[in-house]
Amino acid sequence: MPQKKTIIKRLTDLLSVLGMALVIGLALRNLVIGAIAGILLFGLSGGSLLWGALAGAGVGVLFLLSELFLDEDDLPLFGSQPQGTTTELDPQYPLAAGEIGRQIVIRRSLPVVFAEVLDFERHGEWSCEVGLRIRHLSGDRQQVGARFQRQATEIGASETSILQITEIIPHQKITYTQASTDSKPIKIIGGYFCFAATTEGTQVAAVLQFKTSPGFGVVERLYEPGIHQDLINLKERLEA
Repeated sequence: MPQKKTIIKRLTDLLSVLGMALVIGLALRNLVIGAIAGILLFGLSGGSLLWGALAGAGVGVLFLLSELFLDEDDLPLFGSQPQGTTTELDPQYPLAAGEIGRQIVIRRSLPVVFAEVLDFERHGEWSCEVGLRIRHLSGDRQQVGARFQRQATEIGASETSILQITEIIPHQKITYTQASTDSKPIKIIGGYFCFAATTEGTQVAAVLQFKTSPGFGVVERLYEPGIHQDLINLKERLEA
């Protein structure tokens, strides 16, 4: 019986590490990062570092091989791919270090789309974040310097931060900072929206800015489906 319990425990530990390494490997498709993650996670749980390295590296290898035969759209980050279409940012919106973003075309006029996004207190009506609430704190609501309290639920816990509009170029760009009081190692420090009129309506680009770290990209890329879904929701709201 003791031997049977040991085997079951090892299998349980292995499945746990595989699940964690799967998320990281899926984000990066990198066997080295997968191996390191496996070693750390398995080591912290009191298991074999070799098992951790093999599990994490194995997941990384699978995703490296998948890239040779599958399109990126065949590998959604969370279950089924969110409905609708967004694209990578055009060259006119070059991403700096620590930034991720997507863009979409909405069949409404530029003034209408710009006004909707500038109304920060209504972002919760089209954001996919659970329980997102934005409350005005100070300054003119739709002018540079306006401050808002932002609350949302993330991994079962309430997250609170302060947003401040730092730049408004009418019908072109809205920039904001985001200051959080929690101690998470991955921090969103701000973002911006860019707008451009097209023959089909209005192109909107949404970008999140993160506090960079040596491992940037491991977790941050997992935010891309959220940006995607927010833009889809915004499009559906305005085109309804």
